[in-house]
Amino acid sequence: MVSTFAARRTASDLDTMRQALDAMAAAGTDADAMVEADLARGR
Repeated sequence: MVSTFAARRTASDLDTMRQALDAMAAAGTDADAMVEADLARGR
């Protein structure tokens, strides 16, 4: 599954992933913010 995503990813997919990772890093120890950022990545 991961290799399929990697093969088909677009620049927009990568941007969405970077934004989610940045938000998760910024969440620090705020579990709710971490979960929200993770869920946003999949939307």
